Amino acid sequence: MVIKLKLSENFKLYPPVIEKPVVDLVVGIPRPKSLDKLLQYSASIGVGNIDLICSSKVEKSYWASHKLSKESINKSLILGLQQGVCTLMPEVTLFISLGDYERAFKQKDYAMKLIAHPDSEQTLGSLNLNTHVKGPILVAIGPEGGWLDHELAYYKKLGFVQFKLTDRILRTEVAAVAILSQMSLLLNDPTIRNGLEPAKR
Repeated sequence: MVIKLKLSENFKLYPPVIEKPVVDLVVGIPRPKSLDKLLQYSASIGVGNIDLICSSKVEKSYWASHKLSKESINKSLILGLQQGVCTLMPEVTLFISLGDYERAFKQKDYAMKLIAHPDSEQTLGSLNLNTHVKGPILVAIGPEGGWLDHELAYYKKLGFVQFKLTDRILRTEVAAVAILSQMSLLLNDPTIRNGLEPAKR
């Protein structure tokens, strides 16, 4: 028996638009084992792009890890995409320093720029993300050890707003999961958004 499937006329006229998720991440490179989890979990939940920075508290040996090879990164992303049933691959870019990152950052246009920091009084819920309608959002997450004061000042100069995730100390990959999950809710849930459509990139 042969079963033939036919696309509806509506599907032909209005094919689904595949768009990258609203949120991008810039992350201080975590330890190699944690990097696998960071990439997989982020791809599963949904992330637009991921920039990895060799910031001050990143062990310099991590930069030479095979986990930062294109093959290893893609393998981790694909595992995450398979879990999340998604085919849109996030773009991952490596930066040797904040200065290196700034040159690329200036070429991009973000609606909001946020940085996780435990001393902030603001939370994701207080930043009115549930009313955000359009435009990509960039979130910075520190390495295991956090950002140094001069790095926080640097991000502030670039227009990043601090927010507090929790009182607890989290691993980088766990922080990424928590942030992406909370932001997905605030940017997509119709109840929290009082009937607003999901935010678009």
